[in-house]
Amino acid sequence: MKNLRASDAIFPIALLAFEAVGVRYWQVIFNDTTRWLFLAILFLAILLRGEFLAAFRGTSGAVLGAYLAWCLCTTMWSEVPQLSLMKSVALALSVPTLFAAGNAWTLESSRAVSLSFLLPIVGLSLFAGLFDPGASTEMGSITIYQGLSGNPNYLGSIVAMSFPYAIWQAYRLEAGSAKRLLWWCIVLALAVMLYRSGSRASMLAVLAMLGAFIVALSPARRIMAVSLIGVFALATVVALPALHSSLYERFILKGNTSEYGSVFFTRQDVWSESYAKAKEGGLIGGGYGVSIGDTTEFQGGLTAVGYGREKGNTQLAIWEETGIVGLVLYALFVVTMWLDLGFGFFKIGDGQLKVEEGLLLGATLGFTIHSVFEAWWGAPGSPEFAYFWAVCGAARGLMRRAALPGSYPAPSELRPIAAKAV
Repeated sequence: MKNLRASDAIFPIALLAFEAVGVRYWQVIFNDTTRWLFLAILFLAILLRGEFLAAFRGTSGAVLGAYLAWCLCTTMWSEVPQLSLMKSVALALSVPTLFAAGNAWTLESSRAVSLSFLLPIVGLSLFAGLFDPGASTEMGSITIYQGLSGNPNYLGSIVAMSFPYAIWQAYRLEAGSAKRLLWWCIVLALAVMLYRSGSRASMLAVLAMLGAFIVALSPARRIMAVSLIGVFALATVVALPALHSSLYERFILKGNTSEYGSVFFTRQDVWSESYAKAKEGGLIGGGYGVSIGDTTEFQGGLTAVGYGREKGNTQLAIWEETGIVGLVLYALFVVTMWLDLGFGFFKIGDGQLKVEEGLLLGATLGFTIHSVFEAWWGAPGSPEFAYFWAVCGAARGLMRRAALPGSYPAPSELRPIAAKAV
């Protein structure tokens, strides 16, 4: 890979190890145990390069450090201390490692490969979505597709993770080339798989990515993109009036009738219980990773599967586990991170570099929205967790890269310039 050292190859492999755990056949190599082995190798590589503390730079980094420290402190009063200790240590090691790896990748890569750490996830998504066409499940009156992942929401999640790289390739390659046509076909295939999965949270994530992508375009291209989308949507509704009711049934009611009483019927019971438990968490919480009231003996090991309940919302889970203190620190981190990345984004003058950064920012925003419907923030071993922190680091690295004198200096010049920039 141009401008990147051979040791950097561990980053996309380690990231893939977290995403592939739930996909049939890939589990032979990437499973609950080996994902931590790959992360440990990545941790050592980052540590030897002296970049482990990259996540703690600036105001957002200081807030992040305080949040990680607070999660570790909750072990002292946790209802399940062993669980809180193990998960908070995993949190404190995985967040800086994934962030630093993403930061180093985009800071030191050439334009052609700066987003290519996501390429293995594209391959994983296509494999999971295309090689078991009959893998579906019924939900009310609709059929939702799960492919080789065994779970529609899991499939939707990894497909959503693939969009930034697929869109970037379809955008940057030469117009009319066979490669560009191939990538547009891949974008279309991903869109079809996402539609069939019925995962509304993942669809919202992709919409955020597309929105950020459009904002990053030049004014002329932005107007053209918005116009094309508007014309296509209007033409579709006019030409296919039945489509409106079909989409409403599939994505709003999700195959169920009004007798369930809510658009969010699949979440309302989970959210109600999580809200009640969050209030019990009070100021300091019940312990990182803990489901309050569930004192089932934690068996230890490299996964917490089998303990606790589905919480369905990251923000309520943070409140329950780490209290109002943890929730405030989380909110401060999100706000300061977005201010940092947002201001940097609008200062980028290089058009293509701005599109790359827009896609990464869209991915971080998209999965922040996704976290409202899935409580993955408190699960350091989850696919969404690993993806979010890797992409956050990549967004920061690309922003730092854009601030260098000359967006892409020669590889031999990059190290000393980067050192001065920090």
